[in-house]
Amino acid sequence: MGVGVDRNAFESPPDDWVETIPAADLPDNTPVKVKAGDMDVLLYRDDRGIHAIGNTCSHYGGPLNEGTFE
Repeated sequence: MGVGVDRNAFESPPDDWVETIPAADLPDNTPVKVKAGDMDVLLYRDDRGIHAIGNTCSHYGGPLNEGTFE
């Protein structure tokens, strides 16, 4: 019971596009947590572009923006 529980199972992502912060305000190679509706989202800019993902780790429930990036 509870093995492999997805910590994101009860999050409610927006149904449509949600603007968060201007792209110019997103620093390079620095994780930034923003709100998209009621959901925390991690934004990350690198040399390949801007990436967005739910900010909650699906395995442990921790905040991804506090992790390390390689």
